[in-house]
Amino acid sequence: MINTTILPFDAIWLPDTYIYNSREETERYINVVVTTNFWKGERGAEIKFMYPALYRTSCMLDIRYFPYDQQECKLTISSWTSSKSDIDYEAEFNSVNLDNFIPNEEWIEKFVCCPEPWVLLEAVLVVRRKPLYYIVNLVIPTSVITMVAVTGFFTAASTSSERREKLSLGIDSLLAMSILMMMVSEQMPTTSDYVPLFGLFYLTIIFVIFIGTLFTAFILNIHLQKVYARPVSPLISFIFLNKVASCLKMCPPTMLHELWEETGVHFGRPKNKRLVSK
Repeated sequence: MINTTILPFDAIWLPDTYIYNSREETERYINVVVTTNFWKGERGAEIKFMYPALYRTSCMLDIRYFPYDQQECKLTISSWTSSKSDIDYEAEFNSVNLDNFIPNEEWIEKFVCCPEPWVLLEAVLVVRRKPLYYIVNLVIPTSVITMVAVTGFFTAASTSSERREKLSLGIDSLLAMSILMMMVSEQMPTTSDYVPLFGLFYLTIIFVIFIGTLFTAFILNIHLQKVYARPVSPLISFIFLNKVASCLKMCPPTMLHELWEETGVHFGRPKNKRLVSK
């Protein structure tokens, strides 16, 4: 009495089952296991395809939250030539057996085509990226460079030197951020549908450092007016000593007040001199 036997795949009829979104041929057969309960008075037989296979499929990636992203890849399995009246696909299990799954270092639909109903068996794979590599090699160095650059912009200015170090610090920080952004672009998948979170982070940091460097160059230019004995223009003096100082609730030092009294200038404006009759 034989209930189970192994046959070559070409000895019986096999349905033309394919993965619709596969990037290569998916029809692979070796042998099939045929199990029947004929001796128990039941008709029909169960056929199992027991074969290893590697499939390559295409999936849409949502990298808005890279490297903290979670991806879903759908595998659509069906027949090319047979409708539901000929072949009906059903999933035996609601989940996938992960006993033989090899961990990865980076990763922890219906349509109208025919008048007859068509069966599509869909398997959804959900993978989540491990962000530790990107945090250690990209996030932490970027944060340190940003803090150093921003802190350097707020260091006290000198009245005896030109203080070109701030400008050099800003340019060096921009260069370092550009190199890190190149590393990020090489790691990320290329897409034009979304701007990843990492890309927004780097663009924001580069913009902040650029604004700081721009203001540093502007202040250095004003400081050089003293070196070349050039007076500050009344417009710049009025904007910074009147408007900006008032918004920031800042008062000029006593030495500057005395200088204004001597030169007849008050908060960027010429002070009205009173005529004293003798």
